[in-house]
Amino acid sequence: MDIVAEHYLCLSVEELMEDVLRHYRANVWPKVKAIVASRLDDTSATGLVLEGSALWPEFATSLDFDRVGALWLTAAEETFRQRIYTNSRYSTKAPREREMVDKFLQRTVAYNARMVGAINRHGFMLVDVLQSDTSELAERCLLALGIDGQ
Repeated sequence: MDIVAEHYLCLSVEELMEDVLRHYRANVWPKVKAIVASRLDDTSATGLVLEGSALWPEFATSLDFDRVGALWLTAAEETFRQRIYTNSRYSTKAPREREMVDKFLQRTVAYNARMVGAINRHGFMLVDVLQSDTSELAERCLLALGIDGQ
C-alpha cells in the first residue's frame, strides 16, 4: 500500500486532523509568522494577503490585530462534497480510491467544523463563500478588513 493510501485508510478522521494540524503548527505557521513580521517591518510594503487552510485560528491569536486583518472562509458540507467529488473524478474511481476520497472528505468536513468553532471562540471574522458571487465576496472581504476595493 502506498504511503498516502495507508495514511488515509488506516488513520481515523480525528487522527488525520491531528496529523495535519501538527504539520501546520510545526512547518507552516512559523513561515507565515516570519512573512507577516517581515511585511510589518517593511515601511514600503503596501499589503499582504495570505490564504489557505493551514492558517489555523488558534495560531493567529499571536498576531497584532491592530496592524493585521484576518478573516476565514467557509462553505457548507455539500459544497465541499461536490468540489472534492468533482475534482477527484470520484465516479471514475475504484472502490479503494473512493474510500480514500471519502475519508479525505470526512476529514475536510470535520476540519471545517472545528475551524468554525475556533473562529467563533476567538471572535474572528467568518465569511461563507456561497453568500455572494466571486466579485461580491472579494468586496465583502476587503470591506471587512477595512480596505476600500474600489
